[in-house]
Amino acid sequence: MSFESYLQAATAEGPNRTLPGVVVVAANKSGITYKHASGTQSLDPNSPLVNKPFAADTALWIASCTKLLTAISILQCVEKGLLDLDADLCDVLPEFKTLKILTGFEGETPVYKKLERKITLRALLSHSSGFGYAGFDPKLEKEVLLRGGKVEMTGDLMEHISLPLLYEPCTSWSYGVGIDWAGLALERVTKQPLSAYMDANIINPLGMTRTSFRLLSRQDILAARSDMSMRLPDGSLTPSPTRFFPDDSKDDYGGAGLFSCAEDYIKVLIDLLQDDSKLLSGASKEELFKQQLSAESKTALNFLLYGDYEENKNGEIGAKFLGGLPAGTDVGYSIGGLLVEAANGAGPNRRSKGALSWSGLPNLHWMIDREKGVALFYASQLIPPGDLKTSEAFATFEEAIYQGKL
Repeated sequence: MSFESYLQAATAEGPNRTLPGVVVVAANKSGITYKHASGTQSLDPNSPLVNKPFAADTALWIASCTKLLTAISILQCVEKGLLDLDADLCDVLPEFKTLKILTGFEGETPVYKKLERKITLRALLSHSSGFGYAGFDPKLEKEVLLRGGKVEMTGDLMEHISLPLLYEPCTSWSYGVGIDWAGLALERVTKQPLSAYMDANIINPLGMTRTSFRLLSRQDILAARSDMSMRLPDGSLTPSPTRFFPDDSKDDYGGAGLFSCAEDYIKVLIDLLQDDSKLLSGASKEELFKQQLSAESKTALNFLLYGDYEENKNGEIGAKFLGGLPAGTDVGYSIGGLLVEAANGAGPNRRSKGALSWSGLPNLHWMIDREKGVALFYASQLIPPGDLKTSEAFATFEEAIYQGKL
């Protein structure tokens, strides 16, 4: 079966449907080499989008795909001398002066200990700073709820990121709000919102016409936006009762706040394939693709993905982050995303050693393989994250590209 037939069958209306609307784009240094969309923009029979085809210009909440653009923005500020990857951030983010490490609870009372090490941008961007997400970590969730906070993203950035640490920086790995803090550091030193900085330094220079943090001020994006779908525990698909992220966010979340489309996002990936990037100097680009974790943090990351523990007994945790990478693939983490460390890459007809990738909560995935000159983007609007059918589809897409079938 061809990839297009596979995707068509997966998104076809009816009881055997396994995926909502999907768009995939592949590119090399010269530009887009392949794009294909399948399915519709809504599963809700009462929605005007139920018969509207999913497309490469369909507007999407790209969630954590935002992180790559924030990392690029930080590296630009390092080039300008405004930020330092290895400096103590307490001067820029004085909130860090009072940070503590959550060690557990005595009954319903959180127990903290003093932070001994400095927090740097390098640690924030590589998720080794000690920050987590309250929505991913039960200990943090309990701490937030005990003080009357909210776990979900409400549009108030400080409410979302004001968390204790889980460990000393660079001694473990946890997915978390570090890149939101990094975006806030950029706002402090540039004296402008992250959205304004990104518009001037990434979005406009690359001609990204359907990308913004400020959804309600962009009626063109709002009008082109897909509905969100949800997979139920029995595997079936249904319209989602939530969009997960507020339309009217008052703050710019550097870790999750962008709305974009496949045709726009691939422009960032194409630029990073270039020898002469519009966005980053050669040295900064090398930094973006370099493994950044300490031995302790890298061990923790690989255990989280592949370890034998209760929450991951069927690979559920790994699926959230791997995007169809074969289980057991040796990985590290860079300033920009997950990095394949295995000498043979991800195996036959897959990405090379040094390939960089990450994902977005509603089951989006991107990948850059500089060795092979390949960039891939897969997008849908499906929750919850880490969907196994999505991982299978992205892996099938990747294999078809590397086999030269597309």
